[in-house]
Amino acid sequence: SPRIKKLLDYVPDGEIIEWNLYDCDPLITWIEGNVALLGDAAHPMLPYIAQGAAQAVEDAAVLAISLAMIDNKNQINTALKVYELLRKERAEIIQTSAVHMRQTLHLHDGKQQEERDDLIRNKVKGDCNPDLWSDESFEAWCWGMDVQQQAITMWNQLVELISKGEQIQSSPDTQELPWLKLSKKWQLIQNDQATTRTPTPSRFN
Repeated sequence: SPRIKKLLDYVPDGEIIEWNLYDCDPLITWIEGNVALLGDAAHPMLPYIAQGAAQAVEDAAVLAISLAMIDNKNQINTALKVYELLRKERAEIIQTSAVHMRQTLHLHDGKQQEERDDLIRNKVKGDCNPDLWSDESFEAWCWGMDVQQQAITMWNQLVELISKGEQIQSSPDTQELPWLKLSKKWQLIQNDQATTRTPTPSRFN
């Protein structure tokens, strides 16, 4: 609209297409009492795996089902705990994979870049691929999960475990992931000053 165009005219040339990319370490928890985080508030993602919005939608879907499964407000915290158990590890693995892809796709010319190219070039069907966009097991796990059905199926089991105070080490769909067993040749995530990491809110540490 003309109004928007006029507003954009006030922005100095070049600045409107420039922004910082932010990343942060995984939070200790996403919930406190009857309050829960989701989407970028829980797991801000770099854009290299194109999953930021998708994971926020998955969060919302699981949270909606969890809240729909309870009978009264006294059970809200239990519903949020189920939501966190179902979502946290999966979302954070995808969050970390975006950092990995950033490093993998932007290697400087040299030995690591050549090793990456060789692995991609010589990949045989079924092998892990440094380019997760072309890794079959990653695609199947990332895009093939029905999180709503998982929430319904796992509800009773997770509520029982929570009521017993038992610790769950990993969410149901992340215990055996072939693409997580990466060859050391392409575990290339390094400290990178170009990505600004935001401080973790103290209450979630």
